[in-house]
Amino acid sequence: MKSGKRAASGGAKRSLVLVVSVLVLVLAAAGGTLAWLVSNDSASNTFTPGNVSCVVEETFENGVKSGVTIKNTGNIDAYIRAYAVVTWKDAQGNVYGQKPAEGRDYTMTMPTDTGWAAGADGYWYYPSPVANDSSTGVLIDRCALADGAAVPEGYGLSVEIIAEAIQSLPATTVADVWPVTVAADGTLRVQ
Repeated sequence: MKSGKRAASGGAKRSLVLVVSVLVLVLAAAGGTLAWLVSNDSASNTFTPGNVSCVVEETFENGVKSGVTIKNTGNIDAYIRAYAVVTWKDAQGNVYGQKPAEGRDYTMTMPTDTGWAAGADGYWYYPSPVANDSSTGVLIDRCALADGAAVPEGYGLSVEIIAEAIQSLPATTVADVWPVTVAADGTLRVQ
């Protein structure tokens, strides 16, 4: 019987040694894997947020505004719309109470072949997205005081262009904000 007990206690020792050995191997593998992961170079993701902005470009000489375009100064493609505000304004920036009348007080020539579309809301919409650092087609070819205009004393003709840009993607963005729909080819349809 003595030999049986020794065998049982020797088996328990072997099981204990086997469990400890397996544990040591598992810990060594986990430590080695962790060391490998830490020692390898990691990649970082850098995100640059989209910037949407635009600026009106125009020539103004001898009381004549001409060559009005809108430039996308953001870093992503954008749809652009513009609004012309025509008033009588004095040297201090005060606006006269009566608005000048087109045809009687001033003339404005807008080209028909540059794609701009008039909206019912008074805005002009450029139909295609404008790439960053690019400009629209000409919106106003020429705007000037009409011959024989009845200019209020102390005032002059003021033609200000207010332009807005909105990101072109996703297409639902522009349709949610402006009264337009976006066709399958990406062009705007003014409502």
